[in-house]
Amino acid sequence: MRMIKGLVIGLTAVLGTTIITACGSSSAEDEAQNRTVVVDQSVKSANRKIVEVDGVTASFYYSTATASGPMGTNRPVVHVELEPITPGGVKNFRAKVEVRHDGNPVDTYYSFDNKGASKNEKITNDFEYKMSFGLLPQVTGPRHDGSSDDLASKTGTDFEFTIADIEIADTPFAPTELVRRALPTFADTPEDQFNKLAYDRRWPVSKNFTPPANSGSTTDPVRLPATAMISFIRQVNERADSKTAATSPTQVFEDWMKTWNADMLAKGIEVFGDDRIKETYRRVLAGDIERWFPSSTYIVGTGPGQIPPGTYQTTASDRLFKDGYWERTSVSGDIIDNNFVSSAQQVTVTIGANDGQFTASRLGTWKPVG
Repeated sequence: MRMIKGLVIGLTAVLGTTIITACGSSSAEDEAQNRTVVVDQSVKSANRKIVEVDGVTASFYYSTATASGPMGTNRPVVHVELEPITPGGVKNFRAKVEVRHDGNPVDTYYSFDNKGASKNEKITNDFEYKMSFGLLPQVTGPRHDGSSDDLASKTGTDFEFTIADIEIADTPFAPTELVRRALPTFADTPEDQFNKLAYDRRWPVSKNFTPPANSGSTTDPVRLPATAMISFIRQVNERADSKTAATSPTQVFEDWMKTWNADMLAKGIEVFGDDRIKETYRRVLAGDIERWFPSSTYIVGTGPGQIPPGTYQTTASDRLFKDGYWERTSVSGDIIDNNFVSSAQQVTVTIGANDGQFTASRLGTWKPVG
């Protein structure tokens, strides 16, 4: 133990770790040094840096993790453990964080209580017992959706962190500089003006909508309304031309609209819709739902899951129907009419009002005609 400028410093080596403790009086320079650690890729868990500040032991070591940005990049992570020497009473932590990349200073940002981000400073409030977290530096303040860009490089090992002015207090800290979420901006395009309207009116996108992974569509929540509406319209319209779809445009529209905001849907049809989708929308609002029936067995009637009397037609897609079969039967199961279809491009059947059941197999989807 030795005395330097009135500061008593004890050096205790434990498994390669140096613990610096302070007691007695000290100059401002010594006090600042005792509240500062430098962490780079050479500081691992086994030789972590440890300081004791105002009754709390703080340890730090370096690792890397895959970054969320460009493929093949890695982010630095400084692991921090805070442990009160004598548990009891809530503590709060604050420290300046200076980062250098290849020797050059970099501004970094750290999430703070969902209010924004602290700049070049890390705060952790309200811990009573051992607390562990990672310094996960971002190189931008939070965007409107809360996202930001990871500090990263190819290896993630070429950064140096100086964690200075470590403070422990009984009352919560506030950031010296709080960077709040940026407000979204909108371009003067039909898509973005629709997004702006949805943002201003707080129209939620249906939880059932997910952009296809290979579509290149944005996952930014503020940009999703237009993406979702255009996708909705395209998929409904495609049903009209499909020879394989099991449900009609009005059927799928009626089903999907149950989870969509009605005002958003109406405005989206107005802004992005063509005559076809507008007619489908009109029919749905009027209750004029055309129902299609995949080949199966149905009770003849007008109830849920039943096939109403009428004339139905099924058309083969890119291949002929082969080895198909259909039959109309009475309530008691007697065959009224039937046919084995060895091969056909199209089959038409009229179901009578007094029929009991209709059965079809290997004949695609039946659509009402006439």
